Amino acid sequence: MLKIAVLKREELETVSEFIAKMNRKEECHIGYCGTDSDEISDTLKNDFEVPFWESFVTVYHSNMLVGVLGFETDYRNKRIEVWGPFVENQYWTTVSEMWQAMLQLVPDEINMIQMFPNVKNKNCLALAEKLRFTKKSKQAILQYCRKRFDGATIIQEISPPYISSFIALHDKTFPKTYYSGKQIIERLNEHHKVFVTTEKYNLTGYIYVEVEPEFEEANIEFFAVDEAYRGIGFGSRLLQQALSWLFTFRKINTVTLCVNAANKEAIRVYERTGFDLIHELEAFSKKLQ
Repeated sequence: MLKIAVLKREELETVSEFIAKMNRKEECHIGYCGTDSDEISDTLKNDFEVPFWESFVTVYHSNMLVGVLGFETDYRNKRIEVWGPFVENQYWTTVSEMWQAMLQLVPDEINMIQMFPNVKNKNCLALAEKLRFTKKSKQAILQYCRKRFDGATIIQEISPPYISSFIALHDKTFPKTYYSGKQIIERLNEHHKVFVTTEKYNLTGYIYVEVEPEFEEANIEFFAVDEAYRGIGFGSRLLQQALSWLFTFRKINTVTLCVNAANKEAIRVYERTGFDLIHELEAFSKKLQ
């Protein structure tokens, strides 16, 4: 007998382990959810605007967890990002009911829903089509391994004279993303850094990185070079700065980033630096009535 219910607080560890297990398989993979159960548990506990016990549903078969579906809320942009569906294949027929149960939990302020399934996740691609989501873009996930790194370089961390130029460049390059330039500046700490390149006291580019040593995770979140300075090496210098700093953390062995798959110029820069393509995602969105 199948039972669909809202996730209970005491189920967190079981659900985190289930998501990690499912998300390691490309045919079940959803972008940005992670594959480490401890990291997933920490994210659900500490990073969600709507608590996990009010934003996820589960499905059990004879007391065995066989499916999880939920969402992460972004109140500032009035949207949610779907986590899942993570469902064992033989129970995929429950997804429509799970989806309706999840929608009942979505806050009234939300007017947009997003999904990022792997291109090999055929079940989720079919679901997005069935639910009439709009395909927005294809995203490429790339990764750099420490064993390729051949040495540190000089690092230039952002300083007050360049903050306003950074905010302007970031907001122009990424006008509708999850962090504005001002929010990035507010996030800076020992694990969140912005590095820059300059020319005659002008900001030519920046790179924003985040590291979580306890979960052995490092990400390049945003990276941009001013149009007037592209094609002359500033991008490669920024990447080298980011890698130099991230690999000062002994537990970090890989660095991950995401880029629009249509941005061939950026992908070439990453690949020349030593990044490898590991996943491709389809980005879908749909307006909520």
